[in-house]
Parts: sequence; structure tokens; C-alpha cells
Amino acid sequence: MKPDLQKLVRSPGPMKSERAVRPAIQIAVWAVGLVCVGLVAVHVGRQKTSQSAPDSQPAAARPIQTQRPAVAGSTAQHWSLSPANPAAGRPAPGGELAYAPKPAPAARQLIDGLVHLNLAGAALTGEQAVAWKENYQRLVQQGDAAIPAITEFLAQNADVAFGQEGSSMLGYASARAAMIDALMQIEQQGSSLAMVALDGVLHETANPQEIGQVAQFLEKAEPGLFQQDALAAARRTLAMAANGNFPDADASPLFQILQRYGGAGAAADLEGSANNWNHYAATALAQLPDQAGIPTLIRIARGQAGDNSSVRTAALEALAGMASQSSGARDTLLDLARQNGLPAFDWAALVPFLAGNQIVLQDSMFGNPVAGINPADLRATYLASSRQSFWTAPLGAMTAGQIAQQNAFLDQLLSATTDPAAIQAVQQAKTSLENRLTLLANSSAR
Repeated sequence: MKPDLQKLVRSPGPMKSERAVRPAIQIAVWAVGLVCVGLVAVHVGRQKTSQSAPDSQPAAARPIQTQRPAVAGSTAQHWSLSPANPAAGRPAPGGELAYAPKPAPAARQLIDGLVHLNLAGAALTGEQAVAWKENYQRLVQQGDAAIPAITEFLAQNADVAFGQEGSSMLGYASARAAMIDALMQIEQQGSSLAMVALDGVLHETANPQEIGQVAQFLEKAEPGLFQQDALAAARRTLAMAANGNFPDADASPLFQILQRYGGAGAAADLEGSANNWNHYAATALAQLPDQAGIPTLIRIARGQAGDNSSVRTAALEALAGMASQSSGARDTLLDLARQNGLPAFDWAALVPFLAGNQIVLQDSMFGNPVAGINPADLRATYLASSRQSFWTAPLGAMTAGQIAQQNAFLDQLLSATTDPAAIQAVQQAKTSLENRLTLLANSSAR
């Protein structure tokens, strides 16, 4: 870990990185070292201005507007978190943070051209795309000297989408995506300052995809150092989304952050989000380390948590999918079967999960959990009302041994219940397992 990185976030003085810095840019690095901490002072000034101008609209819903469209037919997207919002979670700046170096005019000019393509309604040409990419590389090659201008743009919390054709030709969906990736490329050149600027994105953005992307990058670069900032961003944005802000956002990355970094408080965080995102919350609970989320799923499945019926069904599905791995999940389902207490709807919903299927989030930050699985075995689900996208995959029935174990559990369920709906569901699951075992045998014989 870079020993001076934490100090760099707060200190206005020159900082040194463990990575070698070319003598020709040492002075520039020394000056730019103040940018991120200086921006805090800028935000303090904005906060005073915001507080002096009353507005009935919540601070988080007042994005800074872009002035010019990028590509004909593109749309401006705003994921803004006003510095005036106390939920921003940024630590209170010390009095010494009073200077922010101004962005270099050349970097500002490059960014302006990259953000505003000025096509006057015409389609982007191949020559223009090549020129854009060349200018983008010039920005990245400026290294630390480009960071003040990039950070200035990102701090506006406004974005311009490039549209489908523009995204294909430029390689980025929007201006913010391009600038965030520029910071990542600069960091990979050896810049601790770029890492601090990326951490600043976590403090300011309310875009779940940006939070997930930046959190994943920072975790790979400096494991553990920025987890709390990512966690705070995820909690803050989930709270905003639960209150009706950003209704078009897919919150999947936020649940993955809670699952990976939430620690002892993850189960409570996930349970608190279950009424808005039932499948995301239940899936993350099922995948918490050391099965820490299973007790919460059991309480929900037993109807002891006061959640709505859709949350209970999602918890039951998660427990059924974990039955081959968790004795607590098995015992709970057996007990509910003995009581004949589950409605027919729930038993019908449990069939694929009793057959070894599990839910996997489609927009995964941490590798591809369905890599190597036959596409014919994947079922994609999208719930428009809550913006949840996930796969259902037979992860608990991938081998003959797993199938045998699942069949043994299903036999226990049959012995435990007299409910016709339960018996029908279990028999259907057993048929699915038999078919899967036949497919496995045929594939291994080839």
C-alpha cells in the first residue's frame, strides 16, 4: 500500500508516491497534489451558496445541467449528489484546506472537446471518432497535470450520453464514463493523485454503476483501503433510491458492495432494503460469507420479520437454492413443510430452486459466476417495477453428487408434508433433477 495515500486526501502539502515519478513532471505532481483536498474547500463554498438560496427541491435532485448535447439523439443523464446534502458523508474539511490549483487551460480545452462534440445534429463520422480518440489519449498522457480538469468536470455531477452509435464508435457510453476511465488509466501510470480523485467520485456520485466500477477498481489497486468509502456510497445511494430518487437505476452493484464489504452490519442493511429489492436482497443475504445471512432469511421465510409476501417468497427461494449447502436452510424448509404452512403459490415458485437452481445477479462486479455454464441452462429475469435483473442457474446441481444430495433432501420433504401443492412441487423438482442427470451423463459420454 502507498503509505502516503491516506495523508494525501487531507494534506495540502506536497506528497510523494512510492512509484517513481519522472523528474520532468515532479513540480507538476507537487502542485496537483492539492487538487482533491482543495476541491473540498470549493464544495464548502458551494454549500454556503446553496444554503443561502432556499429551494424546496431536495439538494440531491438538483443536477448541474450540461449546456450542449454531445451527439444527435443522445440524452443527458444526471446522477447528482449536491455537496449541500449532509448525507454525502464527506468528512468535514480542516481550516488548512484553502487552495485548489486551477485546471490547466489545455486540459480544460481537451475535455470540453471530448464532452461536447458539436455535431449540429449530424451523425458522428469515422474521422471524427478517430480525432476524438486521439484527443482522449492526449488527455490521458498528461497524467497528473490533467487531474484538476477531470475532477472539475466530474464534480459537476452532470453527464452527456453519447448514444448507441456514438458509444460504439468512441468506446464509452457517456462523457463521465470516459473521464472516470481516464483517471483509471492515469492511476495505472503510477499516480496516487488519480486514486484520490477516484475516491472523490465515490463521495459525490449517486450512480450505482459508477460506484460499482470505481469501488472495484480501487479495491484491486489498494485492497481494503477504500472499502468503507464504497460502503458509505452504497448505503447512501440505496437510501436515496428507496425514497424515489433515480427510479431508472439498477441497484445491483450496491448490493454486491454491501455483500462484500458490509461486514457484521451487512445482514441488517440488506434486510432493510428487501421491501424495495426483494431478489437482490435475498440473493446477497444467501451469499454473505460464512452463511451470515441465513438466519435473516430464515426469519423472513417464517414470517417473523414483518416483510411483504414477495420478500418472503424471495427468501424461501434463496433458502431452497442454499439447501445443498446450509443445514439451517434445509431444516427450515422441512419444518415449514411439516406445518403445511406455505401457500400453493410459494410451492410453485420454489420448484426450480428445489431442483438446485440459484439466483445470480447479471451485472456482477466480482467475476462471472455463470462462466462455463451452458447458456441453455440459464434463465434471464427482469422485473421492471423494481429494476432487478438476474440469472437463474443450476449452480446447486452441477454434478451427479450434488443431484443425489438434492434428491435426498426432496425425499425428506415428501415424507414431511401432506400438502398436495407441496407434494406436486417436490415431484416436479425431482423430475427436473432426473432430466439434468440424464443430460450430464450424455455430455460426459461424448
